[in-house]
Amino acid sequence: MVSWRAKNRIDYLLQDIYAKQLTIILSRKLRFIEHGTDRLNRPLTIINIGAFRLCSILEEHSMEDILLVFHYYTEHIEQKCNKISRELHRDYTGNVTIMDMKGLSLRKHFDPKAIDIFKSIVLINTYYYPESCQAVYVVNSPPIFSFFWNLISPLMNQSQYTKLKIIRDVHELLEFFPAASLPCRYGGSCHCSLEDILFKENTEEEMPLLGGVLHVVDSEVSKHEQKVEEGDLVDLSFSSLGNDVEYSVYLLSEQGRHDYVKERTAAVDSTLVNVSCIILNTGSLVLEFSVAKGRVCDIGFEIVIH
Repeated sequence: MVSWRAKNRIDYLLQDIYAKQLTIILSRKLRFIEHGTDRLNRPLTIINIGAFRLCSILEEHSMEDILLVFHYYTEHIEQKCNKISRELHRDYTGNVTIMDMKGLSLRKHFDPKAIDIFKSIVLINTYYYPESCQAVYVVNSPPIFSFFWNLISPLMNQSQYTKLKIIRDVHELLEFFPAASLPCRYGGSCHCSLEDILFKENTEEEMPLLGGVLHVVDSEVSKHEQKVEEGDLVDLSFSSLGNDVEYSVYLLSEQGRHDYVKERTAAVDSTLVNVSCIILNTGSLVLEFSVAKGRVCDIGFEIVIH
């Protein structure tokens, strides 16, 4: 730990003007704030993951920038936890996090660099801040969350698993937090200006997402059908997890006609595939996936209809 802290200048990081300024900038882009405490007086961080476009942010900022901000913020919270521990005469007081997944999508968040960043964050938390984060509350998780979870869960250890809590109704958070620490949309009573960072609307119009996860087994065909109307513009995204797949996309008209957009096309494991098409006849847009014999994989997909 000593060599890691020295290599990354952790003991001097909070006095680093560049790191502080970058944290201010990226906290607004990555939608995270420090926001009160839980009922055990542990500092609370809220991050609205679904609200930012990670793929766009990674085009503007390097992996090193994001990890520097993570180092800075984690050390800031760690020092605050130690201060609270001394004041309350505790051995140690950790911190807690709320992660809002509303808006999570493949197009906005699936990027190989993001997986590398997450791996680095997990390793840092595991070896250098093992007791720091004591609970993570996940709210507003859409169906595609299970695909991302299958992607990142192998990187986590058992201790990190046990700290994760899936919240089905945001009002359940009041069991763990005083109302003053929670934004009103989480059942709390706070309306502070910091929440603009979390919930400020994107200027780009958000289209409703349809999607989920398909489990594909041993050369069998798994499919999803989506009702579409003549004139619809459809954007489809998907990624497989675990194996290469073959896929077909076609329109099944009300008269039973098959019009292929893509027919038996190969897709590489963990690569994001995007397909766009204009619907010429009312019917069902069908997505079909298959894997080689003896293989299994999960496929996360989403559909936007304009």
